[in-house]
Amino acid sequence: MRAICDAAGANVSAVKYHFGSKEELYLEVWHTAAAQMGSGESMPRLEEFDDPREALRSFIAWFMRLVLTESKTHPWAGKLLAHETVSPTPRGRWTPFVHTVLGPDSGTRCHGSSARLRAVRWAERRTRIWCSR
Repeated sequence: MRAICDAAGANVSAVKYHFGSKEELYLEVWHTAAAQMGSGESMPRLEEFDDPREALRSFIAWFMRLVLTESKTHPWAGKLLAHETVSPTPRGRWTPFVHTVLGPDSGTRCHGSSARLRAVRWAERRTRIWCSR
């Protein structure tokens, strides 16, 4: 945590008091990133696509814009997401991010179809493969 505070020019004691731990600080960074990304371009409504391949293409294009574009609404959040994809933290850390950006129903069935969940899982696997090369 000291290196983080030194780089930010922040007082270590104040940061530890406010956040409690490096993990809590990181979680707060994710909350901020989720809020910033959530205020940008909305995820396409995948259940509105008749063709699952088109839904997946639309999702991947949106996801890549989210990660690769340095937007005014989220200037550094894409880098954080890319880092997390390559070096993931323990499961569940970024659930608040997923629910904020993808919606509270992410990971559940949509209108009797699991196409959205399958598309998200497929994109996550492919993104992880692409980033690890």
